[in-house]
Amino acid sequence: MPYQIIYAGAYLNGQVRAGIITQEDADLIHEFCEERKATKHIAEATALVTSKGLSKFAPSIAPFKQCTTLDIIKGINSVETQISHP
Repeated sequence: MPYQIIYAGAYLNGQVRAGIITQEDADLIHEFCEERKATKHIAEATALVTSKGLSKFAPSIAPFKQCTTLDIIKGINSVETQISHP
């Protein structure tokens, strides 16, 4: 049975439709992944994993555009705490 290819952009659109992330955050994540594909030659599968990772902790912090580096670190720590101590 062949696997269906899921693209990072389609995944992010689904996250927006589900109300998990904002369109602005999805656009920033997509832009970041596209830049990484162009400059670091990451594969679409890597872009998808990156998109999933970034969208996973996006609800734990303010919109990305308003965040400082410290805000993002706190968001990551929040998700890690939730995973290790459910």
